[in-house]
Parts: sequence; structure tokens; C-alpha cells
Amino acid sequence: MRRLVAAGGLAIAACTFWLLFSGAASARQASDGVTVTAVETSTGPSGTNYQLTGDTTGSGVTQVWVDGTPSSVVTAISGSNATCNETPSNNGGSCSYATSTTHFVINITESGPPVTLINGQVSFADATTATFQALVTVGGTPECDWVVKFNAPPNPAVEEPISYTVDVTNEGQAACPAADLDTSAAFPGKGDGTASAAPVHVPALAPGGAIAVHPTVRLDFTFPGWAHVAYQTVPVDLKVIAAMPQDADNGVDESATAVTALAAQTAKFGVGGPDATTATCPGNDAGSCKFSLHIFVTPQVLRGATPAGAAQPVEIGSAQGTIKRGKKGTLSYKLNKTGRTLEKKKHKLAVTLIGTRKQGSVSTFIKGHVTLH
Repeated sequence: MRRLVAAGGLAIAACTFWLLFSGAASARQASDGVTVTAVETSTGPSGTNYQLTGDTTGSGVTQVWVDGTPSSVVTAISGSNATCNETPSNNGGSCSYATSTTHFVINITESGPPVTLINGQVSFADATTATFQALVTVGGTPECDWVVKFNAPPNPAVEEPISYTVDVTNEGQAACPAADLDTSAAFPGKGDGTASAAPVHVPALAPGGAIAVHPTVRLDFTFPGWAHVAYQTVPVDLKVIAAMPQDADNGVDESATAVTALAAQTAKFGVGGPDATTATCPGNDAGSCKFSLHIFVTPQVLRGATPAGAAQPVEIGSAQGTIKRGKKGTLSYKLNKTGRTLEKKKHKLAVTLIGTRKQGSVSTFIKGHVTLH
């Protein structure tokens, strides 16, 4: 026998009116009933959160179903001491209890606009069922709801450290306490590539409050293989994740991701005499420039030389040195065994230099070409 629960939460047997006329019903049938109340606890970009509270008489329930609608789909459902799953066939969800219970609390998240009525059904331990309609009230325990978004992340970037703007908002109904925005960054799939960022303090935010914070990411250009990766795949992708502490809605809006393409600034190099090349340091207020460069040759240059049959660019040496602000100066270079063999064989060697020019606290990723004599 199915039972309906009115919006006010009173259990009404679907056959009540028939019983008034017949005057007959079993004692067990008459004892099963359920009342359900629904409270909208919070809203946010991931949906609206509701808490359903149910109390039963009689044998207790073994399963509770919650119906969705085409515009309001259950995207998460959980209950204490219950096994819960979404039910895509009706855009809803269900919770099962190994032991029948006379009291249940179920939390659901629904996409789409907030609803004023939640429909569902329960199954009793005696195999009867009942439907319910729970009128939604706004209230419950107010909760903080952090929402994190990147605001126009730099793309591409040619310098490090890289500064980002992250908008942090409280879209909950309660104040969010002061906390730190943690930022992590890495080169996806690029081996030992590393990056770091210090936490940024976010003050307490009232409901609806927002603030823009500015985490700064520092890169490490020294990890094994960096120059080879940069030579072949410039620009190199840098994945950055900014996150606030997990809040009560257990959503995904507490963190955000941005991908920045790390590009190379074109630099001009010249011949500076034996074992040297020339470069220029910009004339800004940051002081002298410290260059740290890798030297590569293409497979075409390598053809017929050691290593034989090379199909990829090969690093043949390095160049480094310091040049005063606003001046042109020389950088010394040193070739490895392959580089020395090529230089002796060809006399004039077309190469690519790639690496960093550090001036003050800023490192610029640079790339250029020169012919070594």
C-alpha cells in the first residue's frame, strides 16, 4: 500500500478515504507512516544543498529514494549509516539501510535553480512503500562556501617569478574564517620540473564578501632535462592550482586551475672571439644580468658527425657570464666532447642558445642563435 506525505510533513495513507468508507484495515498497515522535512542549507556554483530529515512509525524504512527533475538533477547524495548512489534514470538518488531505521538524515546536492518541493519514496521493512513531498524551507546551519577563480592568468609568460591574480569569494550563508590560499605548480609530464609558491593569507569574509589575492610562482630551471624539453617544446606548459581549505559543501569550487605557457624571449647573440659570445643586458634598475645558457645543435648540423644518426637536437655545451646593466658584454662558453668534435670538423658552427637571464629577482627565459667560430 502506498502512502503520501503532505507538504507539511504529515503522513497520509493513499487509501485513507477508502478506509473511511470500508471501515477495514490491518493494524500493521495503519501503523506504517513517514514524515519528511527539507531544509536548503546552502547554495553555490556547484548547486544547492538540501538536508532531508525523516521519521517513521511502524516497521522503519530500508530504502529512501529522492526524485530529481529535468532542471534539478541530484549530483551528490549521502546519509549516515547508509549506502547512497545517484539514480540517473530519474535524475535522483537513493540511500539503502542494512538495518531498518525509524529516523534518517540525508544530504543531497542538486544542480539547477533552488526548488521549493522535493519528492521521493520510502520502502518499509514490511515491503510496503510510501511516497512523500517535502516542502523546502531555507535555513539549517549556515555554512561558509569558498569559491576560487583565476582572474586573467598570464599566458604566455617569459619571466619568473610569475604573478597571478586569484579572486576568492564567500558564496555561503555564514562567515568564512581567515585562512591561507595554497598554490602549487608543476610542468605536467616533464619529469623533475619543479615550481613553488608561498601561501597567501586571506582574511575572514562575510557572506557575499570577495577579495583578490596575488600568489607568486617561482620556477626551477635547473632540473635534469629542462633545456632539452624547452628546446623541443617551447612554449612549455605550467599547471598552477590555487586552493582554499575544504568547506562544508564538499564541492570542487574551493580550488581552481590555470595553465600558463612559458615562452622564450628572443635574444641576440654575437661572436665574441675564441670561446666567447656577446649578449646585452637591459638598462633597467635591477642591476647586472647573470646569464646561464645551454648550447644546442640541430640534427642537420650533426649529420655525419658524432653521435651518428642523431634525430633530435643535441646539447653540446654551455655558456655563462655576467654583464653590467645597459651594457653589451661577452659570455664564455665551454663545449663538450661532441661540441669540440663538431667545431674542429666544421670550423663554423651554427648553434642555438637557450636558458635564463637573471636580473635582480627576475629571471627571463631567452632563446637565440649564433655561429661559433
